[in-house]
Amino acid sequence: MKAWRDERGAVLVEFAIIAPIMVLMAVGILDVGTAILQSMSLAFVTQGAAKAESQSPGTGVAWASSQLPAGSFTASTAACGAQVSGTVAVQTVIVPVGSVSAVACWPLNSKPS
Repeated sequence: MKAWRDERGAVLVEFAIIAPIMVLMAVGILDVGTAILQSMSLAFVTQGAAKAESQSPGTGVAWASSQLPAGSFTASTAACGAQVSGTVAVQTVIVPVGSVSAVACWPLNSKPS
């Protein structure tokens, strides 16, 4: 009966059960943070590209591609002004996100009369 009362190694068994869950949670938190960072970067670059496109047509997409080479950008003229759309694939370790997209519009500069 003494063998059942021996508690040596209990902490090691508990650690072996909890450690993979904790590591998975930590990596998942980093993945979500990476996805949010990439999404915010895309929004920032798309807004800057729309501003550049409104001031000098044809330059916004080139600037955006130099800032975020993994993204694909398109520019058009909309009712709101110069509109730039961007999409980038999000690469994470655990959480499958896929891709994120952003659209920004900036008023066209009016020429002085």
